[in-house]
Amino acid sequence: MSVATASSPNYDVPRPSAESTLRLECWYHGLLTRVRAESLVRAEGDFLVRDSISSKGDFVLTVFWKGRAIHFQINRIHSSSSSTGFLFQFEDEQFESVSDLISFYQSHRRAVTLSSGCTISNPVPKTAFVNDSQPYKEIEQNYVKMFFPQTAKHGIDRCLSQQVLLNQACKFLNRASSVSNVDVNATSSTSPKEHMTLSALLNRPLPIPQRSPLQDDQSEYCEMDYDSMEPMKAPTAKSDDILDASTSSLARRLEHSSLTSLSSVKDTALNSNPISQSCQDITRRNSKLHWRLPRTDSAPSLPARKQSLPVRDSGCVADSSDYDQPRPSHCADRPTLIDAVQYRSSLIDDENRPQTKELFEKFKSLLLKHTPEQCAALITYEDRRLLRFKRAPNSTEDARQCNGIALLLLPQGFSMRADLIERSRSLQFLCVLSILNGNRIERCCMLSAWIHIAHALIKVFGNAFSYLTIMSALRSKTISSIVTLWTDLEPAVSERFHLELAPSVQRLIECGTLPKECSEVTVPCVQPLLDLLSSSPSSTFLNTSSLSAQIESLWKWLEMGREWALNSDRFEEAASAIYTQPATDHDNFLSTEFSLRFLFGARGCSTDARIRYQKLAAVVDAVAERARLSQ
Repeated sequence: MSVATASSPNYDVPRPSAESTLRLECWYHGLLTRVRAESLVRAEGDFLVRDSISSKGDFVLTVFWKGRAIHFQINRIHSSSSSTGFLFQFEDEQFESVSDLISFYQSHRRAVTLSSGCTISNPVPKTAFVNDSQPYKEIEQNYVKMFFPQTAKHGIDRCLSQQVLLNQACKFLNRASSVSNVDVNATSSTSPKEHMTLSALLNRPLPIPQRSPLQDDQSEYCEMDYDSMEPMKAPTAKSDDILDASTSSLARRLEHSSLTSLSSVKDTALNSNPISQSCQDITRRNSKLHWRLPRTDSAPSLPARKQSLPVRDSGCVADSSDYDQPRPSHCADRPTLIDAVQYRSSLIDDENRPQTKELFEKFKSLLLKHTPEQCAALITYEDRRLLRFKRAPNSTEDARQCNGIALLLLPQGFSMRADLIERSRSLQFLCVLSILNGNRIERCCMLSAWIHIAHALIKVFGNAFSYLTIMSALRSKTISSIVTLWTDLEPAVSERFHLELAPSVQRLIECGTLPKECSEVTVPCVQPLLDLLSSSPSSTFLNTSSLSAQIESLWKWLEMGREWALNSDRFEEAASAIYTQPATDHDNFLSTEFSLRFLFGARGCSTDARIRYQKLAAVVDAVAERARLSQ
């Protein structure tokens, strides 16, 4: 119970003065510095009241709330209706004495301010022990931002030197008259405030801000001369710790503002913030005291946080110095499935040399021994493996987690896209070199075999990816320049190529779809997206007739890739229904590892891809020139 309540006057004993009643309260500490007040409140809800240092006659409430000490100025308003001549309040409720104000907020567990939500519960008595082991902590507290700006990052800007006026409105008017056009400022200045019930407080209209009558020459709180209160010896500062104050804070800020101007952001926030002019002036004046040293780390400065809600505290300034730190991504990229160095097969030696005569003869015999459908099945099997399709139909693993089509446009699909690029390049060069090597009859025979394989890929398996790869090799300038290849070709095979397969390739490049007479697509044509999402994209699959057409074609492929990713399960189900595994990985002579070992050898397949493919292109040109000379 409050002392003021216990000492109520009667007819015989006169009522004590408000000053004497306040001195009897256990939570009133009189003239106490801010640093010592913060050292006394240690637990949640601890509070004390002290005299305001910057404004004589005013009081400050210090509360320990949410792990730190917060200071609230008790506003004192002149009132003729009060016996003491003043009314004390934080936001809405007004009391004739500080004792009644504190007793009300403590007993009713009311929040001191709506924005802070702070409540007081445990008064700190005057006899509380104060640890004075650091006599210079008060001076260090005021100059810590100047010498060590990084230590004040999580602090709260406090300035209690200027009285922050509340958002006052005509609360004595009823709800109907509040809507009318009445001069609220004139009415509020002449009429006293009335006590309001809890329901009236909850349903009250929005407050109207008022300009604070500030004095320009009023001293700041942090500039208070502590020597006039408690004489003490000033600490000796080293010459290295002294900060040159000749340069303004704005000039220092502009020296290292690489991205945005902090001053412009701050002015914009102040102009758009619906708070009183006094709060804005305090913010501007406090900004002059915040010295900043140049950043020493390499990370760029974080942008200024936007002010969310209006500050309605009477003496507590919102803390906006903390920033949301970036969080690292937890999405991991799936590793590559191509390992040509550790590849072991009975079809090729462990330490083979690239493109030997024996390798060409073995590969040609294997290709001609199998039917086009079997070769297309081996190619599709390898494509399904690189696309991370499930092999076990009864597997409980989530299909979208291992389906490469779903990861086609995502950062997690980087390794999968690199595997498909390696697959397309190696298969294309393998097709070209197998046709160019040999005599005239062998070249024509190999060309016919690859045409039949391409036909089986779209007619039986619906593999648009490898179909486009093989057709790109057959339609290349290297193969087209050898005239005898096409003149010696059988008429039926030549007609199938020019009248059936070539138009399908053009449709696939322009629209990304196969003709209706082809089989259901199991592996879509992802080459355009692989090219656009690579480290060095080109305009091969874009319409370069105009800039607008190029942009439209780009969006077309991105939308198509998104549609493929959404229907990734359908591609996997179609591939599982139409396809069964004909061989193991080590027996597949059309796998990516076999192609790399065939083209580059056991040692060359581990070198840089750009260098080895440049050398391989030079080898293809030399072999093509030799084939043209032998016509």
